[in-house]
Amino acid sequence: MKIKFPIKRLWALASIILLYSVVSQMVSTCNDYQQTLLVKAENKDSTYTEQIVTQIVVASKQSPLMAEYNGIWKADISDYSVFDEFSSQVVDNTIQVSDTQPENEQQVQNTPQVTESTTTTLIQKISTPEAFQQKLDSIPLNPKNDVGGSNPPAPHPEITMTVIDNTTGQQVTLSAYQVLCSLLQQELNNAHPEALKAQAVASYTYYKYYEQAFGQILGVNLKSDSQVYQSVKDAVNAVIGVAMYDSNGNYIFSPYCASTGGATASCADVWGGYRSYLVSVPSEYDNQFPWYYSMNANISQSQLKSKIENYWGITLPEDPSKWFEFLPVEQGGVLSGGFVGKMRIYKSDGSYKTISGRDMRNCLGDGIIRSSKFEISYNNGNFTFTSYGSGHGVGLSQIGADGYAKYAGYTYDQILRHYYTGVTVK
Repeated sequence: MKIKFPIKRLWALASIILLYSVVSQMVSTCNDYQQTLLVKAENKDSTYTEQIVTQIVVASKQSPLMAEYNGIWKADISDYSVFDEFSSQVVDNTIQVSDTQPENEQQVQNTPQVTESTTTTLIQKISTPEAFQQKLDSIPLNPKNDVGGSNPPAPHPEITMTVIDNTTGQQVTLSAYQVLCSLLQQELNNAHPEALKAQAVASYTYYKYYEQAFGQILGVNLKSDSQVYQSVKDAVNAVIGVAMYDSNGNYIFSPYCASTGGATASCADVWGGYRSYLVSVPSEYDNQFPWYYSMNANISQSQLKSKIENYWGITLPEDPSKWFEFLPVEQGGVLSGGFVGKMRIYKSDGSYKTISGRDMRNCLGDGIIRSSKFEISYNNGNFTFTSYGSGHGVGLSQIGADGYAKYAGYTYDQILRHYYTGVTVK
């Protein structure tokens, strides 16, 4: 008796099994990708970032092509221009705040529908030989093969730092290597090696400045060796003991922030007290990661009115178009770097209160204004605040430093001398 062999059916079944295996692996990739982004977002705006990442992962599970897109680039999240192209087509970077929501609650809305055609287009745009070679040459970011492992002994073991362990509240003296690895892992763990080195030097100088100038011991979220990426360890090893000094040979005050929105702020404008090495300078690569470069946040007229009146104890006019006025440049309305200096809030009796851009940011919080470089617009019962950069804006821009290293070929000392004018790095 002849046995008929249903080749077509078996081939179809095999194809289904293969497809299921591939999709399962892609979903697993997305989970790793989510964890990587959440680690990168530590101490930045983790609530907002987690909301965005959740939507990214949901979209990825709905679309195998989107999952593959994530897999290609998760080995180099710091490629901000490509990553932002993905985010702009999947997540609308606008925070909506309505009257019915609790105060300070943030919600990302208006997520575009993810389609196969959208993701196919994206993949075609980045599926170059160089892109795939980068994937093949890179170790995926996950705890099993990127974190921990053997580490060469740190040079200059005699260099120590006394800090407060934020977990225990106890004062401890540890190797500068261990402290800086903890700081770097927290601040900038996935950037270009030269940007990592620049951050390590800025962090070390910052701590030494406070120790020298004020005898002040600063707190650190200490991390174990297994929690620190190898790239962070290598960067710290390369610059251990290197610091920045002023013309008198003293450690400089070396603040830093996530992004300066295209130009840094002067220390004198933000905290008072002129420092020749903390003047406004361009930061032309901040826009390589537009999530940190600019942010639109909407807040209803009634909720904004409540916040303003409660914070300053005033009564606003009925007409919302008459609430705010930015002063001209010659009256200190715009400071170096484009940051808001002075503005007025008008009261119902016709008088006004003069405040700074920092005052407005303190009133509304980082969920609405991420820096004191911002614009305000009003339309149909809602205000939109567009802020540029993230943080105080003084000194090194972490996003900008990564851009100068990646796109302009700057070494770590060139990056530092750009953001801290006239300093000595040694």
